[in-house]
Amino acid sequence: MFLKIAAAAVEAVRGAFSPVFEELRDLETGYEGYFIVDSDPVSAKKLAVHLEESHPLGRLFDLDVILSGEMPVFADGGGDFGVSSLKKPVFADGGGKLGASSVKKPVFADGVRPLGREELGLAPRKCIICGRPVRECMRERKHTTAELLAKYDSVIAGYDSSVIPDSTFVIPDLIRNL
Repeated sequence: MFLKIAAAAVEAVRGAFSPVFEELRDLETGYEGYFIVDSDPVSAKKLAVHLEESHPLGRLFDLDVILSGEMPVFADGGGDFGVSSLKKPVFADGGGKLGASSVKKPVFADGVRPLGREELGLAPRKCIICGRPVRECMRERKHTTAELLAKYDSVIAGYDSSVIPDSTFVIPDLIRNL
């Protein structure tokens, strides 16, 4: 089951981003893929969210865009997002406008971290079972593992498995042995 999800996620990322580098890992905790793409962080995050919400298996994907301390996100005078060497944080409010905000995380921060949906004024990810914000369900442990696996099975059953057969997700021996 998880191999099918991983294969679909890798193919979706490859198709959407044309990565310049990728590393795939088959770990005890699950499959992971790391991709370097030629895109600014905001555009990449918006496309990742689109994949999560529109691909038939996208609700089962977890696509993060990682920021480093050297890559703050900013808005230029025209309101477009891009990458800059600015050293001061920019905040996005819930409506997606830049300026003073109640959002606690700055878009620029020291160190490495994922770029959040809320920082771009996007709605938080919803729970695949009940539709509430997924972080609430995770924090409150609203659903059992059995419920989640049953929902995953249901989503996968509705997906045409002939589109991406399990055999397309091949992890090179070098990466498998890391």
